[in-house]
Amino acid sequence: MSGITNSGEGLAPVTYLPWVTDASARTAALGESADSDDSDSASEPPSAADIKAEKKAARRSENVAMHALTRRSMSVREMDRLLRSRGMDDNAVADEIARLESVGLLDDNALALDIIERSVGRKGLGRQAIRSELSKRMIDSSAIDLALETLYSDDESERIMDIARDRAARLGSLDRDVAERRLSAFLARRGFRSSDISRAVREVLAERRPSGGGSSVRFI
Repeated sequence: MSGITNSGEGLAPVTYLPWVTDASARTAALGESADSDDSDSASEPPSAADIKAEKKAARRSENVAMHALTRRSMSVREMDRLLRSRGMDDNAVADEIARLESVGLLDDNALALDIIERSVGRKGLGRQAIRSELSKRMIDSSAIDLALETLYSDDESERIMDIARDRAARLGSLDRDVAERRLSAFLARRGFRSSDISRAVREVLAERRPSGGGSSVRFI
């Protein structure tokens, strides 16, 4: 039967069909298009709902911040903690703090100087106690260093001597050892360094004149 051929005869060589190649190319193109679509969607502008939510968060952050600042000045970290405690997200907190700093309502440098001049300075505190007070307000460490250098770089020795003399005058005729202990403890509570305390106590008590021809009454 002439219409039948052997299976091994007359076979054409195997080749890739054009439409298979085209389909593969189309599949790759579709993949690239999908990637491009993803990239485009990531860079799409925020929707109207997103913008509305951001504006609402900004208004709430501003209201919380301004209400707090009417009561007292705050450091940057204090404000950050307050806003986060009220449920503000990172963006809202950062934006509000940047706004407050730009208009001068948040300034750690100014706050540190203000606290020293208005409050701590009147108490006769030393450098260490002042640093502790400022740290409690969560003021930035660089602002603390700057404030201390600005206000107490030259007159720390004079301040401790003035305070020691004033306190020593109130000790009356206490025995020197008792006066030394009490004066040293007084200065230590105000945050002066131990080396400065020792020097000030020694010099101030040496200035005192013995009463009654050199005798003194002991109060223990």
